[in-house]
Amino acid sequence: MAQHSDYNIANQGFPAFRTDLNNALSAINTLNSGTSRPASAVANSLWLDTTTSTAPTLKYYDGADDISLCTLNHTANTVDWLDSSVTITGLSTSATGTVLTLTDTHLNSTVSIRLPTATAIAAATTTASSSNRQTDRQTDRQTDKQTNKQTHTQNKNKQTKKYRTQTK
Repeated sequence: MAQHSDYNIANQGFPAFRTDLNNALSAINTLNSGTSRPASAVANSLWLDTTTSTAPTLKYYDGADDISLCTLNHTANTVDWLDSSVTITGLSTSATGTVLTLTDTHLNSTVSIRLPTATAIAAATTTASSSNRQTDRQTDRQTDKQTNKQTHTQNKNKQTKKYRTQTK
């Protein structure tokens, strides 16, 4: 846990310079952790409030006040985001991949993110009218296939007519 007083490496002799630089790097390495905001904090600074050692809070200084972003629960190995209505409602794993389900109770919607064994990621949104949207998507796909097939057939017929006209 370290904080640096000013992040200003003054013009100084080598041993003092090395100490000052190591202190600044240590503060960066520990995310300016401490029980209070670092004196060197400026607008947009991140720092880790270690008042609770097993669940420190990541904070953002906006230039006037600290905004608590999340609690890092070391015991449970979890990140608990603050001021958020999105929760993880399910995590399942199958032979085809892993599905992470997020629910936003405020918007009454659910998003499932499928992480297949391949490199692609697919997301599906589910709401009260989601079955209608899924049916619409399937209908759109079928229409696209039919349109492509008709266009291909028309192009083939044009080529055949052109060939017959040239051979006469």
